[in-house]
Order: sequence, then C-alpha cells, then structure tokens
Amino acid sequence: MEMKKALAIIKLFLFLIGLALIARADWLARQEALPLDPEPEMLARLLPGAEGSPLILKPVPHYPGAVTDAGRVKKAAGLATARLEPTVKGYVDQINIFFVLDEDGMIRGIDLIADRETPYYMDLIKSSGFFEKFIGQNLRQGFKGIDAVSGATISSKAVITDLEAAAASAGDQLFGISVPRAEALGYVRIVREPRTITLGIVLLLGLLTRYKKFFRWQREVVFGISIITVGFWLNTPFSLGHTFQLLSLDFPGSGNPRLLILGGFVVITTLLAGPLFCGYLCPFGGLQELLYRFIPVRHWNVSGKVLRFARELRYLVLFLCVAGYFGLKVHAFAEAEPYPHLFSLSKSPLAWLFILLTLLFSLFLKRFWCRFFCPTGAGLVLLSAHRKYLKAIARGVEDSEIDPGASV
Repeated sequence: MEMKKALAIIKLFLFLIGLALIARADWLARQEALPLDPEPEMLARLLPGAEGSPLILKPVPHYPGAVTDAGRVKKAAGLATARLEPTVKGYVDQINIFFVLDEDGMIRGIDLIADRETPYYMDLIKSSGFFEKFIGQNLRQGFKGIDAVSGATISSKAVITDLEAAAASAGDQLFGISVPRAEALGYVRIVREPRTITLGIVLLLGLLTRYKKFFRWQREVVFGISIITVGFWLNTPFSLGHTFQLLSLDFPGSGNPRLLILGGFVVITTLLAGPLFCGYLCPFGGLQELLYRFIPVRHWNVSGKVLRFARELRYLVLFLCVAGYFGLKVHAFAEAEPYPHLFSLSKSPLAWLFILLTLLFSLFLKRFWCRFFCPTGAGLVLLSAHRKYLKAIARGVEDSEIDPGASV
C-alpha cells in the first residue's frame, strides 16, 4: 500500500511537470511568430546580390534581383509564401517557403524558411529531395513530375498546390505571366472525397463494434480494415506527433479534414467511452492483436506484477517524450513510436529494426507495444481518468486491454 501511494505521488509530480512544460512551450511559441523572411545567407545563396536589397511590398512582397541564364540576364524576384496568397498549409499548420521566380516564370531556387508542420512529415519531405524538384519548373507549362512524398502525402500535395498558386499570383503581378489557376478545393468538397468518406465509415465501424457484435470475428475484421485503410492507404494513425501538435494548440486547417475528424473522434470517444480507438481501431494495435491471435506460437504467461510494472513504465515513456519534445525541443521524441514509421514505409533501417522487434514480441505477448510502452495509449488512459466515477468509461478502458495493471 505504501508503494502504491508513493507511485501515485511520483506520477502526479511528473504529470504536473509535464503540464508545466507544455504550458511553457505553448506560451513561448505564441511569443515567437513564424519567421516571414529568409535569413541573409539564404537570400544571398538563392538570389545573389539581393541580400542588400530591402523588401518591396508592392505589387506583392518580394526581393528584387536578377539571374543569369545562358549569358542572358533576367529579372527575378525572391518570394516567401507566408507573405503571399494562398499561404502553404501542410498536414497541420503553415509551411513558409522561399523561392526565386524569374521573368519567364521559371523557379530558379527554393528553400524552407520555417514551418509548424508535424516534425515527422517535414523530415520525410526534406530528406526525400522533394523541394529540389521544383527548380527548373515553369509556370507556363505547369509544375510537372513532382510526386507526393510517400508517408507525407497530404503535406507534400499541399506544398505543390499552394506553391504553384502562390507563384502564379506573383508571376502575374510582377512579370505579367498569365496562367490558368487551379480552383482551390473547398472544405465541403474535400470532406466528400473518397478518402475522407472511407475514414468516416471505418470510424463508424469501430464505434458500432464497441457496442454491437454481429458475428464472431467482427472486431478482427474491423482491425484488418483499419490496418489497410487508416494505416497504409490514408496513413492517418493517431500518433504521439498528432497529440503533441494538439497540445501545442496547432490545430489542423480546413484543408486537412481527415486529421480533424480523426482527432475529434479520438478525443470525444475517449472522454465518453474510454480509449475506444485503441481497443477497436488503432491500426498498429490491431496488427499486433492479429499477429498474436493467428500466428501459431506459444504465448508467454505474464504475471500481474509484470503487468503492473508495464503500466507504470508506459507513463514514464510518456513523460520522457513530453519532456524531450516540449522541454528540450527535440522533435525526435514525437517519433518514438513504431507505427508512423511502419505506415509511412520509412526508409530508415533503425526504424524497421524498431518495428520488427515490436512485432516480434507481439507474437508472444498480447499487444506488447500497447501494454508496455505506448505513450499515446498512456495519454488516452489519462484522458479516461474519470472512469472512477463512470462505469461506462471504466468498462471502455477494460475493453481496450491497454491498461493491464488497472484490474490486476
């Protein structure tokens, strides 16, 4: 009993420290606006000679300059997307890109000034050579041969669409380059897209399975559907990175309704019914459970003491991730989970070693990652803390099977 009291005090202390770190990071972020303009080094590198020029505000904010092409000197302008319309919005928030446009409508240079995007997705984009593909693209022919980055599809597509529109607007006003502009998709049209509708259907299936069972393998079938759709096709598993973005008060824009829908679903259902997403929809949790159920190996018997230890270990992992991300500003702590790497088909050997080891242990221990280490699951259990007063929430936590020490 004394040990339980001591653990409770320690957890409360760590919880308060975590809240303080999050609040401090949010306050500092609000004080520090997204940088609008390039550093002198970037300006000199992409538009030599313009580093001493002031920003000209009309007809659009730009740095005037010139570039040389086959011995011919051309007028050019350096532009930051944060100062143009439309601003580039990624999976979660704004991405400020500096690019150089010449008088013929060609992109002569490009670089990232700053962003508030989910760090994992931006790391994928930057490491893929995505931005370099814009160099040499011409507004008159349209941007061609630039494919979305696997694992960061929404962010990269948003950059392509918004950058092309911003460049077309600037080219028209600065150099008289008139090109047809693609009509921006409205929020309603995006919601009606097959991918968004599919996500809604899968979430409803999970919700239905929680309360009504029609056939024996219903839960396993829904897990299988979620792995294929939410995991690999949509690449929208609710992860620690998304949780941290929401805690940072960086809410996804209307151009990304799938994250809005998923995040809202996870938070609301957790408050009303416990961690329903973990128990019935999480693609990685489902993959672990299916491996455990259908791969014929001898399962390990785990004592109640080990399960209680697992429960406390998971909270420690959550605290370390919060401290690392919000306190130390190390974005890698938002990626300390195997499933974003799996469903984005990561190219990192270390990430795949992480994934394979987790899945290997899941053959022998039911939902190994969920029960022993998952910081997102630990956060959702904390969000279900009012289960002591509501039986429906307590039943939801128990059904999710991700809080093993609670009933041991």
